[in-house]
Amino acid sequence: MAAGILAAEAYHAGVVRGLLYRRGGRARAAADAIAGFRDQVDGPSVTDQPLRVNGRPNFAPLDSAGIAFSRPPAQVLNVVYGAPGQGVSSGGFFPQGMSGRVQTT
Repeated sequence: MAAGILAAEAYHAGVVRGLLYRRGGRARAAADAIAGFRDQVDGPSVTDQPLRVNGRPNFAPLDSAGIAFSRPPAQVLNVVYGAPGQGVSSGGFFPQGMSGRVQTT
């Protein structure tokens, strides 16, 4: 079941990237700025990719082996909190922090 959910979300992400790409330069620049921000806050091991690489559309960001990148929970929290580093527990989309077992980067 989890693989099916992952596949559906990957398909959705590719469709969204395709639509943004077709919207033109301003939409691409905005999407690339968001990817750049994620790359700054998620930690050094994950590299987000722009909508265009070497002048070609990039609908499925992959590594050199064709594997989609992933983030451990701490890096996901860095992105949604909008802040890099360890010990971050609030900010960004969750100014009051999150509830649950994993709350801090």
